[in-house]
Amino acid sequence: MDSNTQEICPETLPDWEKPVILIGVDFGTTFTGVSWTLYHSSFPESWSQPNTVLEWPMPRMYEALTAKIESKIAYKPDGSYVWGRATQGQQGVIEWFKLLLLSDSDLSSSIRDLQQVQKAKTIIE
Repeated sequence: MDSNTQEICPETLPDWEKPVILIGVDFGTTFTGVSWTLYHSSFPESWSQPNTVLEWPMPRMYEALTAKIESKIAYKPDGSYVWGRATQGQQGVIEWFKLLLLSDSDLSSSIRDLQQVQKAKTIIE
């Protein structure tokens, strides 16, 4: 290291100067996406372009890289679960569960009465 270069040890920096990972989640009703980037307040020029997650746990039949994965989950009888494309062929797959984060009164009857919403509610209850 030359005399003009200063080594930075994150352990010795105050919390507000430590590098951070910023994560953005687009939790959609039918698909979900995730992106991340690194930022260091002492080196704003080091701000990197967002990185989009393109590889998801999935059955071998799906090999393509994709920026979004299905917003689905299935709980197995043993208490374990699978999500995204791994729910293919599973019993009791829960879809559209994002809408259950709202109270029924916040949903229009046309949404509240959708088959997907009613099925998700039944499985969760």
